[in-house]
Amino acid sequence: MSRRWLVLVIVTAAIVLVAGRILSSWYVDYNWFAINGATRLWWVKAINLSLLRTAAFLVASMFAFINLFAVRSSVKSLRMPRRLGNLEFSEEVSARILNRSVLAMSVVIGILFALTHNDWMSMDLMRHGLPFGETDPYFRMDLGTWLYQLPLESTAHTWSMVVLIVMTVMVVFLYVLTPSLRWEGGQLHVSGHVRRHLSVLAGVLLLLLAWGYRLDAFDLLRFGTGPAGALSALDHKIGIPANLTLAMLAVASAVLVTWTGWIGQTRVAFVTITVMLLAALTVRQALPAVAGRFVTASDADAQEQSYRGIRNAYSRRAYAVDAIERAKLSDAAPALADALRGASLWDQESMRRVVSGTQPGARPNGALGWHAQDGRLVAFALEQPVGPQSVESLPAWGINRVAADVTDDHGGPVTREDAISGAAPRGVLVHDSATTYYVLSDTGRRVVARTLDSFVSRLAHAWHLQNPSLLGGRASDATTRLLLYRDVRDRISLLYPFFAQGKRVTPVVWRDSVYWAVHLYATSDWYPLSTPQQFVGREVRSVQHAGVAIVNGHTGRVSSITSPRAGPMAESWMLRFPELFSDPSMFDMSFLTRLPPATDGALIVAQALASSGMRGEFDARAHLPGQLSDSSYTPADPAPWFNRRTTSVSVVIPLLDPTDEIRGVVIAQGGSDFRTRWIRGDSAGPRWSQVATDLQAASDSFQAGERATRPLAGAIRILPTTEGFIALQTQYVIRPDGIPQVLLATIATNRGARTGRTLIEAAGLPNPVVVELPVSPDDFRKRVAALYESMREAMRKGDWAALGAAYDALGRLLRSPPQP
Repeated sequence: MSRRWLVLVIVTAAIVLVAGRILSSWYVDYNWFAINGATRLWWVKAINLSLLRTAAFLVASMFAFINLFAVRSSVKSLRMPRRLGNLEFSEEVSARILNRSVLAMSVVIGILFALTHNDWMSMDLMRHGLPFGETDPYFRMDLGTWLYQLPLESTAHTWSMVVLIVMTVMVVFLYVLTPSLRWEGGQLHVSGHVRRHLSVLAGVLLLLLAWGYRLDAFDLLRFGTGPAGALSALDHKIGIPANLTLAMLAVASAVLVTWTGWIGQTRVAFVTITVMLLAALTVRQALPAVAGRFVTASDADAQEQSYRGIRNAYSRRAYAVDAIERAKLSDAAPALADALRGASLWDQESMRRVVSGTQPGARPNGALGWHAQDGRLVAFALEQPVGPQSVESLPAWGINRVAADVTDDHGGPVTREDAISGAAPRGVLVHDSATTYYVLSDTGRRVVARTLDSFVSRLAHAWHLQNPSLLGGRASDATTRLLLYRDVRDRISLLYPFFAQGKRVTPVVWRDSVYWAVHLYATSDWYPLSTPQQFVGREVRSVQHAGVAIVNGHTGRVSSITSPRAGPMAESWMLRFPELFSDPSMFDMSFLTRLPPATDGALIVAQALASSGMRGEFDARAHLPGQLSDSSYTPADPAPWFNRRTTSVSVVIPLLDPTDEIRGVVIAQGGSDFRTRWIRGDSAGPRWSQVATDLQAASDSFQAGERATRPLAGAIRILPTTEGFIALQTQYVIRPDGIPQVLLATIATNRGARTGRTLIEAAGLPNPVVVELPVSPDDFRKRVAALYESMREAMRKGDWAALGAAYDALGRLLRSPPQP
């Protein structure tokens, strides 16, 4: 009896611990979403997961119960050996216990298979997603059905096959333990009960195969036999009808196998299954090879042209190529001088090495930031304190700023101070790759974190985090807050799980505060007839820019600015959770201008434009420049460019003709406008290979005159100007500390290539004169208020350097010309 009580106590304690961990996780999770204003998101996720898992539980448990009860029905009696002292005897297990065991096993199996379902987003899109209003040309299904329903249906089919296989193996194993299924005298003996049971399972398997053939017909619009998975004439005329025919044949076979197996006609059932397998093998393997000779025309390229046209059209929609604004070079490009004065002398990789050359006791955090200051381009990196300096409760972070268009006398970087931002930011609690939670005293109640002001809250968080110290001491203070999920990407993925994040966590420094910007994209692998692309490490068939998420580095508050051309899938989530999305008018204009351009999205659009062409302007077969063998840096990571014509930091991506002529450039600008623009040349542009040759020849000539060693070549960059496309390239030497040093800059125009110490010098232009950009009255008042607040904060902290910097910035602002 004591042993039974011990087992009961252990089992009860284990149940209490597991239940407590689950309940505490739910409590902490709900409270986190509540303080972030996302209660609706928590409930929507919980409801959809409940619906999905309840349906899976009912199906799996019912299927398991039917099969296990069928096995139990074949057992007339079950005797278990028992021992009492030295006396051994067998005891019959009652039918009630057997039935209860079957029910318990079915419930356990249902729970285990239900917990594997997590795709609540497809479930919610099926219920509330906006229709696209467009259909595919072959099945006539709305594109929303492809993106919302088919992913969940495909997962359900795979899950059903696993359930069937597991239950079949379990049923066969249980029958082997009984006399109903045995190997005796070199023969397999199967009772009529087992035969009927297995024939029903075979019929269910054939029905699932029919379901799979139907899905395979749809998959041909994504994974065709043409180049890069394109749908071909063979797929359209043979593959799709063949899979649908197999689906109908499998349904008929399922009915026939079930009926013949039930009545004992095992040979007919066996022949039916054999014919079905041979038909599948013939249709899948032999028929395409034979029928291809009759389907394929003499001019295969002409036959596939219509399919390529359809694929290009759907690719343009999938990657929002049709939403690109078009402009001519002469109408949308700045003058040569303005284009060069907004360009960076350092390309992206070299600037990253320069800015990331931190001081001892600090390391860079996040991506490289770029912004315009006083009409010129500046790059900066945030420096996170490490070592003894990081022990301080809220250590100050450093900011390393480098002027992007000039060098010192030795070709090295020139640091710059941003007077508007004032002192280095303090209290950066949320940042890139933060690994643990943080307990702090927040008397101002600004940090978006849970207050540990009650015993229930402290107990739940202590249980969830496995940290008993949260139960008392400092945690009992009413001002104490627990900041969870301090990693920028973690916070964004919890609040915007339906969007994919860009590669870069870009810092934005504004008013002595640090913000983190991450671009969001609506992606799918189920968009039909679209050319696949690689996006953030995975293959997708649809990418559309949804907006940018902004995380306050101190408070942890997350907001987002939506793109006006996000597409139906993203708009479905915006309408579902309007509290998670913001309009640009809710932000200060001086902050919005510092938001980075969507580089990842621009590259996807440029690749899609190259592969599918521009409707009404040119066909496909364009391409992006490749990496040159003598270049250390890839042109696929372009350095931002300050477009003085639009006063925004932008990225420029060139597209080349099959003959390597520069056809035009794709420009994605920063800020909150999110526009992508295609600027084509007024005439045939220079050849990429010729540009590379001219740049190399000019730099070789310069090096011969200087008698310098061969430097390291940076990426070739293309800029649009009113005089045509110009190419830029910088040559570097690497110092012993690994920091690049500019040796010379080269530009190539339609008048030839020239070199100099800077781009301005290479172009033969006078040194730039920094002119304050005019500001509107409203912007003027906002900037004055911001600087005044920075001065007050600096005085409160006793930071006289920050006070002087803000005072100088105020002076420059007062001297700037007003906007007419």
